[in-house]
Amino acid sequence: MVSEFKKAIACLFAIITATTQMQARTDNCFATISTGSTGIGLGIEKGVNDWLDIRCGFDFMPHFTKTISFTMTTAANQEDEKLQEESFKNITGKLEEITGITFDRYVDMKSEPSFHNFNLIADFHPFNGNRNWKISAGVYWSFSKTIGRTINASYDSPALVSVNMYNSLYERALRSYLEDEPWITIDIGSIHLQPYLTEQLYLKFVDLGKMGMFIGDSIDGGNPYIMIPDENCTISARMTTNKIKPYIGVGYEGPLIKGNGMYNLSVDLGVLFWGGTPNVITHEGVDIAHDLTNLNGQVKSYIDMSNRLPVFPVIKVGISRLLF
Repeated sequence: MVSEFKKAIACLFAIITATTQMQARTDNCFATISTGSTGIGLGIEKGVNDWLDIRCGFDFMPHFTKTISFTMTTAANQEDEKLQEESFKNITGKLEEITGITFDRYVDMKSEPSFHNFNLIADFHPFNGNRNWKISAGVYWSFSKTIGRTINASYDSPALVSVNMYNSLYERALRSYLEDEPWITIDIGSIHLQPYLTEQLYLKFVDLGKMGMFIGDSIDGGNPYIMIPDENCTISARMTTNKIKPYIGVGYEGPLIKGNGMYNLSVDLGVLFWGGTPNVITHEGVDIAHDLTNLNGQVKSYIDMSNRLPVFPVIKVGISRLLF
């Protein structure tokens, strides 16, 4: 990726060098500030000749948070909402007795952008004698593929702790019955339950299934994907694209105040080629956008929206000030 970025920079500077030899150099240099779909941008723009400018800068998305709600569920009775609700109440009722934690079936996830990019762009002015209109080409580059993160809200952490407690009991019941493992191992020895109790617990837990959040069905076989908390009792996901994103666009730049060349106003419209539909990868390594179908709830709305963006639309408005 880094070598590709270096090649792109080398190509842009080769263009600059070649065109500088052909025409007289334009020495105007502007400092710019912009806002738009890529966030807030700061940069420098330098004229090369009558029909070429070069600009570089850094865009960052301001911090904000969007809440997405997930529904807690069990692996059993996925097709029957009434039975699913009953199973959930049976489990949470017992866990509330043991832990004292009141369960809400809905877990909030907090999503925030992490979209920060350097950019290097060449602006070509195709109309002879008119430097206002431009055709642009260049690259955006970031240190990370991640452009957004989602993690459970802190106030839902106690419930996720209890979910992991239940899932631990579930695994223990299965291993105790199928592999004859002890139910509890302590310093003084191991404790095995009576065979009939082991079987009853096994059948009960198998009937209920693991607890987690139903996200969708696997595209390979159609098995339901139930996302469960990790060992730290958290659930998370991240959205990723390519680090290097080629850019093409068109734009207009002219004096902010007629007859005053100190300040310019610019508008840019274009697209970033960020590698196709973004990946949305959970902490368990499952790509929600590409590995699952029949998505559930708010997740479906967000994934459907990201699937419509194989390229990222760029809309920017900027103001620049002449430096020299």
